Formats: sequence, C-alpha cells, structure tokens
Amino acid sequence: MCGANDDAGTQEDQDRDDLKAYQKAMEDLVQSWMDRLQLISVITTFFASMEAGLLQVTAPDPDDDSTRLEQASNAGLIGALVVHVNAAILSFLAAFFLIRYKVKQAGKQELKAQAAAMADPVHGDMKAFLPSQSRHSTESSPEPPILSTNPELVQVGPFRRNAPIHILGRFHSLCIQLSFIGFALALMGIICFAWAKHPLSVSVFVTIAMGASLLSGAAILVWP
Repeated sequence: MCGANDDAGTQEDQDRDDLKAYQKAMEDLVQSWMDRLQLISVITTFFASMEAGLLQVTAPDPDDDSTRLEQASNAGLIGALVVHVNAAILSFLAAFFLIRYKVKQAGKQELKAQAAAMADPVHGDMKAFLPSQSRHSTESSPEPPILSTNPELVQVGPFRRNAPIHILGRFHSLCIQLSFIGFALALMGIICFAWAKHPLSVSVFVTIAMGASLLSGAAILVWP
C-alpha cells in the first residue's frame, strides 16, 4: 500500500514538473516575441520621425517648379514614411495580441487557484495545476509507470488556448520586409536630394559614402 502511494506521489510530481516546464516555455516564448515586436515598433517609429523631419527640408516651394530629382527625393522619403508607419502599426497590433493572450492566461490561472482553494484550502494550490488523470489515480494499480507528458508548443490562432505563434511569425516577417523597403526608399530620397540641391562634389561624395556603407554591410553578412 505504501509503495502504491509513493508511486502515485511520484507520478503527481512528474505531472507537476511537466506542467511547470510547459508554462515556463510558454512564458519565455511569449516574452521573446514581445521583445522582437517592441524592437521593431521602436525602430520604425524612430525612422518615421527622421523621415518626417527630412520632408520639412526637402519639401518643394509651391511657387517654384521642382525638378525630377526633387520629385524623386520627396517620393522616396514620403514612401519610406508611409511604409515605416505601417510597420509600426502592425507590430503594435501583434504586440496587442500577445498582451491580450497574457491577460487571459493570468485570469484563467487566478480562477483555477480560487476554485482549488475553495475545494481544499490546505492542498488546493497544488491540485489546481495537476492533470485530471493523476488526481484520479487509484492505489490498487501495482507500481504504475511514471509518465512524462512532455508538452509541446502548439501553433494556433489568436483567439484560442495557446499563443498565436504562426500569426506572430507572419506579422514579424511582414514588419521586417516593410522596414527594409522603407530603408531603401529613405536612402533613395537622400541620394536624390543630394544630387538635386548640392554641388557635384558633394553629390559624388554622398553617393560614394552610401555605396561604401552598403558594401561593408554586405561584406559582414557574407564573411565566413
């Protein structure tokens, strides 16, 4: 009889450890996605503010006819502003999904704890987080094996039980792509403005500096 009780207790400990490991993995996963989305939101908002400031300098005078280079410069900066603002909004929406998920999970855990405390004020805090199979185990089964549930993270939608991993991945990929498109448009606007409003020597120097920066970044990415 004592051996059965010890085995049941060991199985309950295993189930409790598995559930804690699952909850810890979900918390780490949600926090990592939150950090990524917050970083994208901060970066795109920063570049959008910079592009808005550049537009105050590059905006043409309504009384003067603007050249094609000036039009291209303003088109690039305005396009970069629009793209970066959209990326910031999308990353904010994805972060909102995560916050909503965390609030719902916290509410469920609180309800479970309250129900367990009302049912068993002494041991309710432990029974609330145990699977039903381990709670209904009987003492008659001789030496039951210790099973590990080995929980896996499941990718589901934004309004279901687990975190919306696959939708967050789509949001993240789209925001990264929009950020790179905005960077390219902003660089185009700066180069066009340099060629439209500055002497030839300044324009050539800016173009060389831009090319050297891009080549050095590409070299770092492909460097073994």
